[in-house]
Amino acid sequence: MNIFFDLDHTLWDFEQNSKQTLFGLYQKYKLMDKIIKNETISFDDFLIAFKTTTKSLWKQHHLGLVDKTKIRQLRFSSIFEELHKMKKKDIQFDKNLNLLKELENEYQYTCPRQPHLLPFALDMLTYLHSKGYQLHILTNGFEESQKLKLKHSGILHFFKNIITSDCTGFTKPNPIIFNHALSISNATPQNSIMIGDSFDADILGARSLGMKTIFYNPLKKTPQHSVASYDVSCWKEIEGIL
Repeated sequence: MNIFFDLDHTLWDFEQNSKQTLFGLYQKYKLMDKIIKNETISFDDFLIAFKTTTKSLWKQHHLGLVDKTKIRQLRFSSIFEELHKMKKKDIQFDKNLNLLKELENEYQYTCPRQPHLLPFALDMLTYLHSKGYQLHILTNGFEESQKLKLKHSGILHFFKNIITSDCTGFTKPNPIIFNHALSISNATPQNSIMIGDSFDADILGARSLGMKTIFYNPLKKTPQHSVASYDVSCWKEIEGIL
């Protein structure tokens, strides 16, 4: 049996790792002083702006409107623009392009090297590996950063193949990336399971090919369109399924 895992928000704790990275940048570069003039921006404001901007940029990426390079060019300037909207007043931002570049470069370097996994993810992978399942990563993330995340969180050795949207040119739920993953893994839909936190990208995408699915659903959201093969809110539940 082949098991394909999403990475961010499924195994690797994107929220904690990103927050830790951003807090380091906020303090190191004294962003409350350098980003704007005549206004103080709290770290909470900065984090909210980051989340809003990231969600928007990734949505555009999935639609094919922006590529990896564009995301990295736009990320921090878009965060500052979002802060301006949040304050709903005329804030004069310091248009320091060198600062924007430094922030992006350091974010790219530091964030993927953060080690935090979601609760019980390591125990779950250890269990599945001991049972002889063939484990693979199938992610919409960028090739180099996803491999760094796997390495620095200590789980790279669990996975036989790492398939990214970056290397295939297609993002989940496009069936092309799923078919590519099945092909290089010598797998079929009938002997494969897709596990992920995105109902649209992971669950509906895999189901369109006839794969079984496990929806990682820690917030216990109710799926809108159809039902996954299994729904788990904690990785401890995996032993009752596989």
